[in-house]
Amino acid sequence: MSKQALIHIGTGKTGTTSIQESLSAQKRKLNGIGYPNVVGNAQHFLEVVYSDRSQLSRGHRSNYKDEAARLKDAKELRNKFLYRVLSKSKVIISSEFLGRFSREQILALKTDLDDAGYTDYRIICYVRDPVSYYRSVLQQKLKASHRPPHPAKFWYGARETIENYRQCYGDQVVVRTYDETLYEGDVVRDFLRQAEQFFNVQISGIKSKSKNRSLSAEALFVLQRYRELYDFDKDNVQTPGSQLLIKYLAQLPADQMTPIELHPRVEDIILERFQDDMQWLKENYGIDFCTRPRSGVNGPVMKQRNYQLLESIIRKPPDSSIDLVMFDIIDTFLGIYESADGKLSRRLLADN
Repeated sequence: MSKQALIHIGTGKTGTTSIQESLSAQKRKLNGIGYPNVVGNAQHFLEVVYSDRSQLSRGHRSNYKDEAARLKDAKELRNKFLYRVLSKSKVIISSEFLGRFSREQILALKTDLDDAGYTDYRIICYVRDPVSYYRSVLQQKLKASHRPPHPAKFWYGARETIENYRQCYGDQVVVRTYDETLYEGDVVRDFLRQAEQFFNVQISGIKSKSKNRSLSAEALFVLQRYRELYDFDKDNVQTPGSQLLIKYLAQLPADQMTPIELHPRVEDIILERFQDDMQWLKENYGIDFCTRPRSGVNGPVMKQRNYQLLESIIRKPPDSSIDLVMFDIIDTFLGIYESADGKLSRRLLADN
C-alpha cells in the first residue's frame, strides 16, 4: 500500500491557524493519520529545516546568531520530523511558511518524503480574492502598527505559490476558494472533507477551532488611534495594551457595528495590480475573481494618495459610532485595563 502525504500550503488569511490548532488539539481523532508536530501546534519548524538563515522569517532568524547555529538546530528538527513521518503511512503537513517556499525548498521537502517511502501526494491550497485578502491584511497590520499597508504595495502571492508547487507535484495541486462556498461554511470542515476523500477514511468528532475574528470599521479606527498615540514607536509589535484592546474590540456585537468596506478607488488599485493573477486562476482552476466591478476611478492617480490615513482606505463610520465604542471601553473595561495595563485606560480617558 502506498504511503500518502496531504500537504496544506498555508497561504495568508485563509484560516490556516484554525486548521492547525484543530488538528493538533484533536490528533487522536484523525483515524490513524499522522500530524507530525515537533514544536507547537503547526509545522513551522519546517522553515528552519529547509531554509538557510538569510531566508528565515524575522521571528525565526532572531533565534540564530549565524548559519552554523541554524544548521545544528535544523538537523535535530529534521531527524525528529522524519522519525515521526517514517512511523506513519498517512500524514498531514501544514504550515504558513510552505506558502513562501521556493521551488528548491519544495523539492528538498519532497525528496525527504520520497526517501521516507511516500509516493501519493495531494497539495491543498486555499485562496481568497485580493480585495478580501487586503481587508484581512489591513486588520492584521493595525494590530501591531498604526501604519496601514499600502494597497499598491502589499504582497499577494497566490499564483507564484501555486506555480512553484505545480512544478514539483504537477496536477496533484488542488486549489479551493476561501469564501462562502467552503464545505459547511467552515475552512476546518472543508479541509477535513478533503482529507477524508484523499485518504479514503472517515474523520469524525473534530471540532473547529476558529481564530482571528474579524474587527469592525469602528474597531479599526479606535485601534489605529491608540497605536498612533501611544505605540507609534513600536512598529510590528503587539503591545500588552493593544492586545487587551483587540480582545475587547473583537467582542463588539457585529450587528451594531459597521463592516469594513474599502473605498472603490482602493479596490481599483488592488484589482488592477492582480488582474493577470486573477485571470490565471480562472483559466487554470475555474476560480473567477474577475467579476468584481470596477468603480472607474483612475487608479494610477489614486496611488499618490496618503494611505497612512485609514479614512483614505476604508469608509469611515459616523464619529458618534466610533465615540460610542471609545466611551464603552473606558466605562465598562476601565478596571480591567487599569489593572493589566494602566497606560491604556488612563490615556484613553485623558484623551476624551
